[in-house]
Amino acid sequence: FPFFRPSPTSNPSTPPLLAPRQTIHDRVQNMKPSLLSGMWLVNKPAGMVSRRVTDRLHAALRPLLAGNGGVPTTRRARRSSGAVLRTGHVGTLDPLASGLLPLVTGSSTKLVDSLQVAPKTYKVGLLLGIQTETDDVAGQVVEETDAARRRASEPRAIEALLQSGRDRIGLACSALVGDRVHRPPAYSAKRVNGVRLYELARALASHRPGAVDTPADVYESTSLHGIITRRSRRRRRVPVPDSEEELQEALQAGMAVAEKQIHVYESSLLDIDVAQRLITFRATVSAGTYARVLARELAADLGVLGTCASLERVEAAGEHLSAAVPIEIIEADLARCASVEDFVESAYYFRPFSTLVQSLPHLLVSIRGAETRDRFLSGATTFVQPGNFVLENDLELPNFMESAESLKATTGFQDGRVLTTIVDRAEQPVFTGFVKIMPESALRSNVQMPPGSLVIKRSKEL
Repeated sequence: FPFFRPSPTSNPSTPPLLAPRQTIHDRVQNMKPSLLSGMWLVNKPAGMVSRRVTDRLHAALRPLLAGNGGVPTTRRARRSSGAVLRTGHVGTLDPLASGLLPLVTGSSTKLVDSLQVAPKTYKVGLLLGIQTETDDVAGQVVEETDAARRRASEPRAIEALLQSGRDRIGLACSALVGDRVHRPPAYSAKRVNGVRLYELARALASHRPGAVDTPADVYESTSLHGIITRRSRRRRRVPVPDSEEELQEALQAGMAVAEKQIHVYESSLLDIDVAQRLITFRATVSAGTYARVLARELAADLGVLGTCASLERVEAAGEHLSAAVPIEIIEADLARCASVEDFVESAYYFRPFSTLVQSLPHLLVSIRGAETRDRFLSGATTFVQPGNFVLENDLELPNFMESAESLKATTGFQDGRVLTTIVDRAEQPVFTGFVKIMPESALRSNVQMPPGSLVIKRSKEL
């Protein structure tokens, strides 16, 4: 039986001894992140989807993870041999876009929530005079039927704007700074009621009622936290409304539901090309901002039509494009290195997991109730009423705990430290950091706690 383990000193005639059961707390303390767990700084070229870059890194890591035995041919054999490392990316780049694409592997995929909230900086090229369905030059040009919109696309109006000087355009770029209500474009991977917006937009554009038959990997496929789900590239049927009116209504409703407030930290004019009718500007924005939508809004503020002609991400996840390299260089370095240790020491574009977590905050948590504690340590979401967050005397409740509703242990490490995400009622992360589970005996007798509640306090060091 698998739960019996023979004693090292016993002979074959001696009955096997029952192996001691390992508790969840013991397993958490014994967990260690892989040496290849970290963040990879990739310079993505234009014309390649973000998922393709992630797939290439995943394939390049397999021989190094498998060792001298080679890469097994079946997926089950690769998992059992350790030749599989979870891979994802921090923020999706459109196929048209280029620039910095941070990839995360192993335990670092649990840090996506904290990494992608960092401001992002883009260099945007705005082409004046046209507007497309996708808000970039890859989409079809929208026909202008309104008289005001036709005037906004006239070459004379655009030429007069570009020759008016940098002052007017520079002021319009600076006016983008501040809080803005941001509506995602119709051709985006935002999912509303189980259907992605681009699926509704494609069905509306092609006037095909019924289901949309589309390859599952045409657009980016990410989970709630931005981790790429590796699934088979099969074709799937997506149910959508039948009539054109219902499609239009569903698309507009979905875009309205996906609206969010974003913040533009900085926006400045870089260059004006009168001959090409091109404006280049730089913008630093909060997470969830579509730069191509920002380009269209800038053109509208200038009184003309415009669409995104080029897009380059300069900064993301606290890193700069100057530290990134093409995926071809990473593939070549992984193919040449003899061991994981040699690669980690020499790869300047790789940020180890230990470096990424240095700035994360720490909490000390005592959980009353073995069932609640085991549920938390096993990685399951632990729901706790906000009033049940009990603190020791003379300790101030952190601001994020006022709206917290549940905790989720995402992974565990040595010394009982658990990387934890705390979410609010809207399922938005309000805290990502380390939690150390304190024994229940550490609770003071004067602390009154309902069953399953928590005692939480801050800790700089564990």
